Amino acid sequence: ILNDSINKIIKICKGFVSDVKLDNLEIVKRPSNSSMDYHVDYVTDVLAGIVYLNDDYSGGSTGFESFQVEPKVGRLIIFSNSHYRHCVNEVKGNDRYTLSSWFVKNPL
Repeated sequence: ILNDSINKIIKICKGFVSDVKLDNLEIVKRPSNSSMDYHVDYVTDVLAGIVYLNDDYSGGSTGFESFQVEPKVGRLIIFSNSHYRHCVNEVKGNDRYTLSSWFVKNPL
């Protein structure tokens, strides 16, 4: 199931930018009462993908300057992480888990 999910994420990302490759993939635990301030990622990053693995907590939305993405199990968001400022709003209750992926240009 995990390999199929990863391959689907890669395929979707390549639909946006054809010459990218998966650089890093992590299950990220954001503990209760934690957050991440607005930031942009490395300039070499092209895209980021986030799949929410649980939603049994409150808060924890992924914030952008003009909107928020609410966590929902299985929801995938993809964005240019080196161009768009983003954050994780405070997680309350249980821990927040995501499958996070980072893509870079694939040198030919």
